[in-house]
Amino acid sequence: MKKKILSLFLALAAMTTFTACSSNSKATNGGSGEKTIVVWHQLETPVEDALKKSVSDLETSEHIKVKFVKQNELSQKLTVAGQNSKDLPDLIIGPNDWTGKFSVMGIIDPISKAVDKSILKDHLDNTVEAVTYKGESYGVPMTFECLTFMYNKKLLTTPPKTTDDLLKIAKENTKDGNWGFLTNTSDGYHMMPWIYGFNGYAVSKDGTPGLSQAGTVDALNFIKDLTAYLPKNVDYQVVDGLFKEGKAASIVNGSWAIKGYKGIDKIDLGIEVLPVVTKSGKNAQPLLGVQAAMVMAKSNNKKEAGKVLESFASEKTANALLDCGYLVSNKKVDMTKDPITKKLLEQANFATPMPNSPEMSSVWEPLANALKSISTDKNADVKKLLDKAQKDAEDKVKAAK
Repeated sequence: MKKKILSLFLALAAMTTFTACSSNSKATNGGSGEKTIVVWHQLETPVEDALKKSVSDLETSEHIKVKFVKQNELSQKLTVAGQNSKDLPDLIIGPNDWTGKFSVMGIIDPISKAVDKSILKDHLDNTVEAVTYKGESYGVPMTFECLTFMYNKKLLTTPPKTTDDLLKIAKENTKDGNWGFLTNTSDGYHMMPWIYGFNGYAVSKDGTPGLSQAGTVDALNFIKDLTAYLPKNVDYQVVDGLFKEGKAASIVNGSWAIKGYKGIDKIDLGIEVLPVVTKSGKNAQPLLGVQAAMVMAKSNNKKEAGKVLESFASEKTANALLDCGYLVSNKKVDMTKDPITKKLLEQANFATPMPNSPEMSSVWEPLANALKSISTDKNADVKKLLDKAQKDAEDKVKAAK
């Protein structure tokens, strides 16, 4: 009998321990019936504070408290935890390219499990597309970013309208330690505007790498032509540094960099949409990266999580994020008052959503290897290099399955 009582006591103790360590369990506050929704993120403190303020009304109106927990290496943490950990949040905030792999892994659910998809109706179409995987919406888009053309009005009066113009600017303004145009040729992300502008692509909708097809080859031949007017081993730090020093007339960089260029005496900052690709007649198309809120599959509080998603999708939250200096996906927010923000919004209209298929991760390294050879060897055979990159990417895709 004593053994049975002891066994029952231990079982109850184990259940209590399980409940206490799980962030997805019901959380009460002084018997009020208040629930706590846990959100994992990697946001900067001002953004977290803005979101806290935006959702604070839920505590009164819905008896929902939102707890934000910053997690370093969040993607890795979720990948390792998968569905096995008991200590998972209700929501996560992260980049849209997580949606594919985490949905396949069963880590996140479509938002329809927590809230009606109609909350996305006021959001920019390409930000909604960015969080859509195989026909399902896996996130509520909040902010977005993309590359654009930046120039120093003290050094360049007229931005290029076409890639032919861009080559001319690079050629005529590169001399005596100064540069007409700089872009980071060391990684694939900064090359995507040209790849998509030349009618290439990184991966198809079915996840097939597109590194060896004609448009991608044309794009990297264009980059090869540009390297004649670029420093050797040019990377992000080189581009950013030379622009800040007033030694580069124009660059390609992202909206996140603008704050760092304001207030520098040597820079009179101009922003323009990336030029039209002469060969295709299309605008260069940067990748559109979107920060989105996603629903964890293991959450037992999906109804309450849905209320938080509604708040994240609101005009109120969007205005708070805009005040933090971010571009926001909610169309009700006026982003045309500031000329720079207005131009960035125009650029976003020509952006293509960052591919969210799991196969995208197999493309970056092979493409970077090809770019390294192209940027350092003026006799490089672009087609041959990209054929190898294609095979390497396909091998990575197969190995991951």
